[in-house]
Amino acid sequence: MRIFLVCILIAMVVTGCTSGGKPWVVTQPPDTYQPIPQGFLAGTAEVDITPSPGFPVFGFSMEGTKYALGYWTRLKARVIVFQDSKGKRLAMVQIDWGAVSELLRREVAKRSADSGISPANLTMSASHTHAGPGGFFGASFYNSFGSGRSGFFPQLVNWAAERIGAGIKSACLDLAPARVAAGEVTIDGLTRNRSLEAWVWNYENNLIDVPYNSVIPRVWVVRIDHVDKEQPSQTIPIAAYIIAPLHATAAGINCNLYHGDLLGAASRYIAASIEKEYHLDRHFVAAVAVGPEGDVSANWEKQEINEAKRLGKMLADPVFQCFKGLDDKLTEIEPEYVYMEYDMKNAKVGTQSLCEPMMGVPILGGAEDGRSFLYMKPLLRYLVIEGYRNVEPKGCQGAKVPPLKALRNLFYPPGAFPDIAPIHVVRLGDALSLATLPVEATTETGFRIYNTLTREMKSPRLALLDVTNEYISYVATPEEYNAQNFEGAFTLYGPLESEFFEQELLNTAQTLGKEPPATLSTFTFYPGREISVPNLKRIGNQLLCKDQKLEIEKDDKGNISKVIFYWKDTEQIALGKELPAIKILKENGPLKNSYGVEESDQWLNMEVECRKGLYWSVGWTPPQDCIAAGSHRFVVSRPGKEPIYSPPFSLQ
Repeated sequence: MRIFLVCILIAMVVTGCTSGGKPWVVTQPPDTYQPIPQGFLAGTAEVDITPSPGFPVFGFSMEGTKYALGYWTRLKARVIVFQDSKGKRLAMVQIDWGAVSELLRREVAKRSADSGISPANLTMSASHTHAGPGGFFGASFYNSFGSGRSGFFPQLVNWAAERIGAGIKSACLDLAPARVAAGEVTIDGLTRNRSLEAWVWNYENNLIDVPYNSVIPRVWVVRIDHVDKEQPSQTIPIAAYIIAPLHATAAGINCNLYHGDLLGAASRYIAASIEKEYHLDRHFVAAVAVGPEGDVSANWEKQEINEAKRLGKMLADPVFQCFKGLDDKLTEIEPEYVYMEYDMKNAKVGTQSLCEPMMGVPILGGAEDGRSFLYMKPLLRYLVIEGYRNVEPKGCQGAKVPPLKALRNLFYPPGAFPDIAPIHVVRLGDALSLATLPVEATTETGFRIYNTLTREMKSPRLALLDVTNEYISYVATPEEYNAQNFEGAFTLYGPLESEFFEQELLNTAQTLGKEPPATLSTFTFYPGREISVPNLKRIGNQLLCKDQKLEIEKDDKGNISKVIFYWKDTEQIALGKELPAIKILKENGPLKNSYGVEESDQWLNMEVECRKGLYWSVGWTPPQDCIAAGSHRFVVSRPGKEPIYSPPFSLQ
C-alpha cells in the first residue's frame, strides 16, 4: 500500500512539473570580431554569481534545500581567456554551480559574440557543488527533479548569462602577453570511491593486477602568468586552472545556504596563498573544476561546513606547492582547440545504437553522500537499493530496471533529457591537453578514455574535465552499468554510453588542427514549466530579529565560538540587486587573517541568512589567528546607502 501511495504521489508531482512551458530558442549573433595578431595573450576575471536567497539548490535532487536562506561562500564565475598569435580567442569559464546547462552556455556565448566568443570557443565547467541554484537547465527533467523545488527560472538564466558575459569581456580587456605551465600532484587520502561494489565489476576476473587503487588522486594544475611590462624577463601570476576528481559534497545535504563546498574553500586558500607568496597587487583567479568524479567522494568524516574547510585546505596546500614548482617552467604557447557536437539520439557505437534515455530504480535512493528518504525504507529495502537490476538483461537498456515503468512517459517525456553532447579538446601547447565531458564519468570510465586519448595524442599530459558545457547525468563503464549502482542507473543512454564518449572524444581529438563540421547556430531547448523568481516575503517562518542585535556564542571552555549580528534592511533584496557586503572592522580598519585577507563574506568564516527579504543575520566564526584584544564590529555596506554598523564587541 505504501509503495502504491508513493507511486501516486510521484505521478502527481511529475504530471505537474514536466508538462507545460514553452520552447526557448538561442541564436548566436553573427561574428563581428576582427582578430588582431599580437602574439600569445591571456586575461582573467572573476564575477559574483550568487543569486538572491530563495532559489532551490541543485544536486541532491528533490531532497535538497527548497529555499536557500543565504550563503556561506559567495558563488563565483572565474574566467580565463587565451588569445593565440593570430588573434583567435578561447574562453574557459569555471562556475561555482552544480552543473552547466547548454542553455546557459549558449546565452553566455550570445552575449560575448562581440568579444570573439561563440559556443565553439567557450568551455564552461562547474565545480559541481551541491549548493548552487537549480532551475536553469534547457532540459525539463533536471528542472523538475534536480533541485529541492521544481520549475524553470528564465530570469535566473538571463541574470547569470549577463554576469558571466560581463566577466568574459573584462577578461578580454585584461589580455596581455602571457606564459603558461602545467604540473600534477598526487593527494592521497583526500578521496575515496563511493561505489566500490560497482568498481570491482571492472576487474572481477583479475583483482590482483588492478592498475590503481579504486581512485586516481591526481590533481592537475595549469599556471598562467602575465609577462611583467617593466621587467620582460619576469612574470606575474594571474590565474590557476585546477582539475580535481571528486564530488563537492563535504558540507552535506542539510546546509540551507548557497556555497561552493570544499572546492570553493580550496579556491580561496589557493588564491590567498599565491597573492601573499608573490606579493600581488591584483586579484588572483583560482578556478577549480572537476575531473572524472562520478564515483568519487571527498574523504569526509562528517558532512558539515568545517569539514568542507578542512578538505578544501587539504586540496589547496599541495596545489600551492605544485604551483610554486612551476616558477621556472613557464613558456609561451600556441593554444589550439576543436569543438564538435554529437547527436546522442542517433548515435552508434560500431553497429549498435545508443538506447533511448532512461533511468534505473537505484537513483530513487540517492548516492552514498546524499541518500533519499526512500533508501532502504521498510517495504522498499529490497527495491530502492543500489544494485537493483535485471539479472537477465532485457532490451536495449539491459540490466536497468526503470522506476515506475507504467509512468515512464510522465517521468521523462520526449525532450526531457539533453540529446546533444557538446565536446571540446583543447591543447595548451606542450603544457597540457584538455578533453571535456558533459557528464559525471566514473573513475574507470575516465581511466579508459585517458588511455585511448593519450595514445592518439602521443602525450601523457592530458586532463579530463567532467560536468562541462552541458549536463547529461552520469556515465559508467559497461561492467559498472551492469552492476546498477547509482552511477550505472543514472547512465541514461544505456550500457554503451561510455564507449560512445570514448569513441567521439577520440574522433574530436583526431580533428584537432583540421576544419571541424559546422555547429548549430540556433538551438531550441525545452526547459519545462516556467516559474517566477521566489517571493522573498514568503520565505522564512521566523523573523531573525526586528531590529539590530548582537549575540555572542561561547563553547564549553568559555571561548567565543561565533558572533552573530542581526539587522533589518530598508529595501527588500531581489535577483539583480547587489547582496550586502559584510566585513569585520578592528578599531578603524578591516581585520585581516594570517593570509592577509580581510575577514568578510568573501572569505570562509561567515554565514549570511535572510528572512522575508528584509531581515538579515551574519554569523562569524573567528579564526584563531584573529583572536586578539581590541574593539571589533561588523560593517554592512549596500550600494547607494549608508553603511550599517554593529555594536562593538571584544574577542577576549
